[in-house]
Amino acid sequence: MICSKFKSIFSILAIISLIVGLSSGCGIFPKEETALAPPLIAPKKQEYKLYKISKGTIEKKFTGNGTLISAALNSVYFKDNSKRVKHINVKVGDIVKKGDILVETEAGNIDTQVKIQAYNVQLNEIDYNDIKGKAGASPSDLEKLRLRLLIEKTKLDDLRGQQQSSRLISPISGQVIFVENIKDGENVDPYKTIVTVGDPKNLMVYCNSKDIQNLNIGMKAKVNVNDQKLEGVIISTPASSQLTKDETAKNGVSIRFINMPTGVKIGDFANIEVALETKNNTLVIPKNAVKVFSNTRSVETWDGTSKKELTVETGIETPAQIEIISGVNEGQNIIVN
Repeated sequence: MICSKFKSIFSILAIISLIVGLSSGCGIFPKEETALAPPLIAPKKQEYKLYKISKGTIEKKFTGNGTLISAALNSVYFKDNSKRVKHINVKVGDIVKKGDILVETEAGNIDTQVKIQAYNVQLNEIDYNDIKGKAGASPSDLEKLRLRLLIEKTKLDDLRGQQQSSRLISPISGQVIFVENIKDGENVDPYKTIVTVGDPKNLMVYCNSKDIQNLNIGMKAKVNVNDQKLEGVIISTPASSQLTKDETAKNGVSIRFINMPTGVKIGDFANIEVALETKNNTLVIPKNAVKVFSNTRSVETWDGTSKKELTVETGIETPAQIEIISGVNEGQNIIVN
């Protein structure tokens, strides 16, 4: 009986020890934490680059480059039958004097013939003057000598004409602007320009940049040559030069200086600016604020809370700006792309 009691007590103690051990063992593992809710982030406010519509001046311009050329050009050419070129004595850029021989053609011994005939004239003049100075000279003999002298002078004039027609002479003192590409021994036709000489003191600007179709005769131009700011006026355009034979004039614009510049020369470069269209006190906005779809143009306005797309009518355009004729009002804010 006693043994049975001890066994029962021991069993109870063992169970109590096991329960206590299990309870204390639970402290080995960390307590499970409660999951935190994600922070609330306010949506980012949409920001726009805005432009406040205002009135101003807009000007559409032509800008281009040009070259200084002579405004007084003299072209030389042969007027009679086809000739064979002996030699061209000048090249582009050469400075020549009035009377200089520019081109020579094959003309046999014309120079020698002219010299001989000049001597013949002198001999006949001597004979005529000798008889004329003698007392009692026969009037008929004197008349014969006078007529013979006239014949020799006529022959000399004819030979000099042949000599003159065999070469091209510079009509002015100036600079050679153009020389036809002709080799020695080649034939040239009548009225074909061989050499052009220009007056280097009488200059103008020639421009064949793109968009010159918008330029008209009489338009004022601002010209910058070698840091000299000058004024000029358009005197010819391709449209006004269609009937001329000058191919240069047909393909470009010529600008005459109002006051001739100093220290410049043929061939110098020039910057050109011409006002095509100007409007004052009109609505002007950045060009990149205008949206284009098909033939419709629009802008987006912003009133501080919402944006609205409005159709607009536009006017003058430049690379950076555009005129607004209708559709929005001064003071409105528009979104700039």
